[in-house]
Amino acid sequence: MKIKTSFRRLRIGLALAGIFFLCSAVIAIHHHRDIAQKILQPETKELIFAHWQLEDGFREGVEHAIREYERLKAAQGINVKVRQIAVPVRGYSQWMMTQLLSGKPADVMELRGFSSLYNNHFIPLSPHITRPNPWNDGSPLRGMTWQESFSDNMITSLDPIYSEYFGVALFVFTTRLYVNMDLYRRACESDELPTTFTQWIDACKKIKAYGIRIGKPVIPIGVRGFDKATLQQLLHTYNSQLCAPLTEDASPFGGTLSISEIFRRVNEGTLDKERLLAPLEVVCELGQYFADGFSAIDLEQTKYLFSQGNVGFFVDGTYNAWSIVNNSPFEVKVTRIPMLDSRHPLGKHAVDISESGYGVAGTFGVTKKSRHPELALDFLQYLSSWRVNQEMIVGSCKWMSTLRKVRYRGLMKQLAPETEAEYKPTPVFFSTGPKTHRAMISALERSIIQQPQNLTAYLWNDYIRCRPMVLEELRDIRTAALHNLSDQEAIRSSLAVFRNFLKPTAEQNALAELRAGSNLEAVVGRIRALDESLLLEEEIVKFREVRP
Repeated sequence: MKIKTSFRRLRIGLALAGIFFLCSAVIAIHHHRDIAQKILQPETKELIFAHWQLEDGFREGVEHAIREYERLKAAQGINVKVRQIAVPVRGYSQWMMTQLLSGKPADVMELRGFSSLYNNHFIPLSPHITRPNPWNDGSPLRGMTWQESFSDNMITSLDPIYSEYFGVALFVFTTRLYVNMDLYRRACESDELPTTFTQWIDACKKIKAYGIRIGKPVIPIGVRGFDKATLQQLLHTYNSQLCAPLTEDASPFGGTLSISEIFRRVNEGTLDKERLLAPLEVVCELGQYFADGFSAIDLEQTKYLFSQGNVGFFVDGTYNAWSIVNNSPFEVKVTRIPMLDSRHPLGKHAVDISESGYGVAGTFGVTKKSRHPELALDFLQYLSSWRVNQEMIVGSCKWMSTLRKVRYRGLMKQLAPETEAEYKPTPVFFSTGPKTHRAMISALERSIIQQPQNLTAYLWNDYIRCRPMVLEELRDIRTAALHNLSDQEAIRSSLAVFRNFLKPTAEQNALAELRAGSNLEAVVGRIRALDESLLLEEEIVKFREVRP
């Protein structure tokens, strides 16, 4: 009797185990359809698309594009499964490096890093950009080469170190001023937004006075202070407005005067250093209307303060435009950062700046160790085609596209880049690399907090005190340039062996010629960078502090 009972329990246990196994298998197959499909259809090719864009709409737009791509390729008799991987931006660089070194990286990856990393791990795209994108057939861009289909002819995607295209950019951002119209109307008693710097300062004064009058902590200008993004955005804008005219007597081939030439003119007395420091002074003037403790306020806190009606103006990129407008319980208007005008003491040199080619982002490349490189390239061309890019980037994300002839409606017309102005953005001359750039932004932040009496002397002397770090960074630049030259010499040698000993086909030889030309351009560029670094060091050591 005991044996029968035990046997019955055993059968019940086995039955339950079987049911549990079947349920687990069904759940696993449901959640891992990619693996199941590969088991059931071994000929299916898998692609992995990796990025760090976690903003609303991007992943959904990509997922929709993926499903359509899989359907279209199936109609061509090619079974493909594309898997999307989104990694938070703070950990993306480490994850990307681990992937590349593992030997089995994602097939298409968003680029983040440095030139030698791209050269070692990503497929050069130069041979492909001169051919039409096949996915543009039947669109307004039909017949154009892949390069011509981009509004900037892919200039911003060119790697200046190797003179090579390792990726293509899918979207573009501009910087805009978001205005709380309810607060603005109450404080300024007007619907007309400021278009000049003096009008903006006047509006900030009125908003600040309004907050004092009603006894509430109203902030005229909301700031992303924790990551210093707002300071960088404002400095970039007003530096270009004030310093772009310095490019007028530059070589038509260089596009702008070199920093060493600018500093040489300062040292010989033909250019006032105050002209170079003026953009920082302008940002310091705006800093009077930031929140107390602005340096500790991050993006999410600023967005929250804005949506709660406590901020009049918020400067930020258009990547946040849709969430700012949609999540605010009041009317939000969007406008360009006001132009510095002649009514301001520093405005006599100001010019309007074109945004063409500025803010290009989302550059994706195909890894050299992709299991299906031709299919990965095809998928990248698909994402950068006119119809898909407009649906994914403009329709789903509400971002700007990098392509030509894209249609914008409603709010997005205010976000589109301004392209009619004559002058192009100009680099900040006190920023020779990432270290000095951070030091300069930190000095700007301190000057807003401390409000020194002689701001020009304060900023100039602060740069002088950073001179050891600047010189060290220039030496690092030279070391990197020499390393790049070694890479390019290896490429030249490899091409020589390939063309002289391996008997390439006519097409392969043409590609080798193209690569050799690009390599020569890169060598010239690195030699120029070495010369510029030496000349810049000579001028910087001549700088002298001035009395406050």
